[in-house]
Amino acid sequence: RISWCKARSRALRWQEDCILLQEEMRQVKEFLLSSQKEWELRAKQTLEPGHRAYAYRQADIREKM
Repeated sequence: RISWCKARSRALRWQEDCILLQEEMRQVKEFLLSSQKEWELRAKQTLEPGHRAYAYRQADIREKM
C-alpha cells in the first residue's frame, strides 16, 4: 500500500513537471518572437549597413530557434 502511494505521488509530480515544462516552452517561444521583432525594428531604424546586417542576423538567429 505504501509503495502504491509513493508511485502515485511520483506520477503526480511528473504530471506537474510536464505542465510546467510546456508553459516554460511557450514562454521561450513568445520571448524569441518578441526578440526577433525587436531586432527587425532596430534593423529598419538604422542607416548604417553594418548595423542593419547585424540586426537582421540577430533576428534570423531568433527565428531559427
